[in-house]
Amino acid sequence: MSTLDNQTLYLLKTRDPQFLAQLFTEINPSLFKILSARNIGGEQAEDLIFESWRVFFEKIDSFRGHSQIKTFIAGILINKSREFYRDQLRTDLYENADEVTNPSFTSEGWWKHDPLDPAAILSHKQSAIFINDCLEGLSGSQKEAFLMRELLQEESSEICKILSVSVTHLGVLIHRAKIQLRQCLEGKV
Repeated sequence: MSTLDNQTLYLLKTRDPQFLAQLFTEINPSLFKILSARNIGGEQAEDLIFESWRVFFEKIDSFRGHSQIKTFIAGILINKSREFYRDQLRTDLYENADEVTNPSFTSEGWWKHDPLDPAAILSHKQSAIFINDCLEGLSGSQKEAFLMRELLQEESSEICKILSVSVTHLGVLIHRAKIQLRQCLEGKV
């Protein structure tokens, strides 16, 4: 994605009310989707989004427009949601890769069982519930990487900026997420 034009930066930094109203209208639904996918809703979601905008406006003078506004605020929101989970759940966001991959593969690296047809999984009545349950089993970083790629359809470079990871690490996170989601979904069907 390209950098923002000077007019957009001017409207942003002068806090033009019409421009800001348009920004909130365009960006907030994506922010709610991010939080909804992380099972954060209601007042908690509103508080996290408000806090993300507050931080954005604190940093607005140093914002140079090298990333899209939506991407920048999504990065702040993701960091805020991480803080929320650290405070609320005290969970460890790191996992051992062997725990994810070993059950699914033979020692030669082949799948132990043929995967189910994705169309069969999606046709199941409760697939949305299953997917949400399975998403909850992912670590924070895997979930965020997967959701930004699949739900928000962000580019890898933007996701790497938000998560502060290399392209290689992003690939590992998404690969592990897909393996774990696949195992979870196959166990539910």
